[in-house]
Amino acid sequence: MNAIQIAYSPDETIVALGHKQGRIDLYSVNKKSKGKPEKSICTIHHHEEDIVHLRITADSHVISVDGDGKWAYHKVTGELVQKGKTKMSCVLAHSDVKGKVIYMGSVTDDGVELVKIDISSGNKVHAPKEATHDIEAELLDWGCRPIALDENRAAFYIQLATQQLIIVDFEKQSFENIPLKYKQLIPENLVSDPVIDISTTLDLGVRLDYHPLQKNEDGDYQLSAEVFRLSTGERQYSIPCDAVPKDHVDPVLIDGGQESEEYKKARASFAKGLTNIQIEENGKRVWLASRYHKPGVLCFDLEAKKHVGMVFSAYSPEPKTFSLDEAFELDQTFKVLGVSPSGSYIGFGLPNNWASPEFGDTFKVIDLESDQKQSNKGGKQPQHMKKAFLVSDEWAVVNSGSECFLIDIHTGETLKHFSSKYLTIKNGALSPDKKHIALGCEASNGFLWNLESGEVSELYYLTIGGPVLGWLDDQRVVFTSGQGGIIEVDIKLFKEEGYEQSGHYGLKLDGDDELEDYEIMEMQVDGASSDMLSFEDKSMVLEILGYIGGRLNEDFWFNKYVFKGSKIKTGSIKARWDGPHEHVDLMACGNKIIAKGEENVSIYVAKTGERVNHFVLDKKHDQVFVNVEKSKAYIYTATGSLFELDVENNHRKTILDMPRVKGFSITKNILLAQKEDHTIEVMDVGSGKSLVKAAVVKGKKNSLVIEKIG
Repeated sequence: MNAIQIAYSPDETIVALGHKQGRIDLYSVNKKSKGKPEKSICTIHHHEEDIVHLRITADSHVISVDGDGKWAYHKVTGELVQKGKTKMSCVLAHSDVKGKVIYMGSVTDDGVELVKIDISSGNKVHAPKEATHDIEAELLDWGCRPIALDENRAAFYIQLATQQLIIVDFEKQSFENIPLKYKQLIPENLVSDPVIDISTTLDLGVRLDYHPLQKNEDGDYQLSAEVFRLSTGERQYSIPCDAVPKDHVDPVLIDGGQESEEYKKARASFAKGLTNIQIEENGKRVWLASRYHKPGVLCFDLEAKKHVGMVFSAYSPEPKTFSLDEAFELDQTFKVLGVSPSGSYIGFGLPNNWASPEFGDTFKVIDLESDQKQSNKGGKQPQHMKKAFLVSDEWAVVNSGSECFLIDIHTGETLKHFSSKYLTIKNGALSPDKKHIALGCEASNGFLWNLESGEVSELYYLTIGGPVLGWLDDQRVVFTSGQGGIIEVDIKLFKEEGYEQSGHYGLKLDGDDELEDYEIMEMQVDGASSDMLSFEDKSMVLEILGYIGGRLNEDFWFNKYVFKGSKIKTGSIKARWDGPHEHVDLMACGNKIIAKGEENVSIYVAKTGERVNHFVLDKKHDQVFVNVEKSKAYIYTATGSLFELDVENNHRKTILDMPRVKGFSITKNILLAQKEDHTIEVMDVGSGKSLVKAAVVKGKKNSLVIEKIG
């Protein structure tokens, strides 16, 4: 499971899971399942943006808020009771224990906004302007964490050059600045998330320590949090969270002066190891998520001032590759943390870990990886699956960690396998003679996999990587550089050094002259998208650079690359777009090209640019994709229904209902579903028969292998 928000009911019998793109799932939990979601109760499809707050109330209602300030109040059966939308963005939110009000905080270039929303009436009350009028927006990082103190008061922790804690009484329209003794002296980065929680029971707050590196009695270095008095801001003591090997610590943090710029930068980087803090409802124990020694969660008793226990993740962290699409998003891998009111159950990390920790008088460590038992289906714990897709009606490619597998879709058997550090595959294409697979990746490279010899060769792009578009014949394959232009690779001339023996074709902007290679490198086009169509006597790539739209029937240009034999001809095609200014994804389908924005979808005749259809998706996160042959189009809705789409008249034919699928791949009558639980299922669509179910699991010596499940 991959929830980014986790909330338990007061009686600890229900858990709510909030996801990216807004879906909310409710499950039953119990001691037998050790807090792991068991039986599905309902799914709520109200939000379209990432869920930032969830609460299940004592009277069996669900409070939910997304990052765009849209909020809702549902019964646990899924029935909508109340809803509302603010004009805020980049929202963080919290609600009071009784579930009467929602507090929201937002920090943007326009300034800081603090509000209280009455759930029953929908009325919104702003904090006094004086509370934030002296805060300069340009100094702020993204993040204003509200913490409900009661139905009228909330604390707002604003992350900026000098961290600030403001307590606002919305009924009295008064506020108080809490004078925190230690403050962060430099902004961490553009995308950050304040790490703090408060116990009104003990009048304490817990946050990242100003100097997060502490040395214990044994001489070990530890990541630490600060406990402070809420009413005064006075520091009380430090909580060591996790031991850190000395060779993982920047020497500046050990020997450098705390006022130096080098120290401040090293501190900001080191501090990211403490990723979340959550205090139990009774205010007496705090749980702290960290990711240094090994991803896990520490439990600390604030009343007794002692460590209680530690739960380590069942999953090892994966190295991240750079992606422009994710450059300004929070990495939720280690930030997810949900604690039941009494601490009987916890859920944390991505993929989600579930535990029912029972701690005694002595400190106890629970390692979910070493204690992992066989699942109910008799299989091992599925590992994180990055990508899975069909390359033919016989074979599929699966990417997990740094491993890539070629499997037989009828038996689940691994046919070929290779490893490459930081491997994150986007897509792939099988050559017509079935001797090679070309793989497009997230990073600045692609791969050519020789299926006869097993040899894997690496192609370095001109710019940041993109997908493979398709094969021209048995010897030539076309990639896109991901930021404009295409790369034709002749596998006979292929060199490890990169593209120098391959043909790179530059790009045009709005029909202007073609750009040179060095101009492409300097320009770094954002938002390029392309796909390749095949006709009887030629192949053609259409490409859109950057963002299009903004006005009704606004003109834009397709770049055109036509391959005929060994020759290529470049040009442009003029077309029109109805929709906002946005990035679009291009997909070839027969002799048409599909252009999909967030909600708007337009269909064009590929050779002329004539628009033959336009429609708006029901939900902006509905998936639109084409089959391997690029002859049919499909829509997968947020509610879990898969349809075949007639691109010319919008007619939809129901294929199946299968909720919680990350992505589909279809060829002929074969369908592969990559599911959110990190498993795959291959089906014969015609008969409805399931051919194989499989997952990536840990084998001997912790190596990753494919195993059938079920």
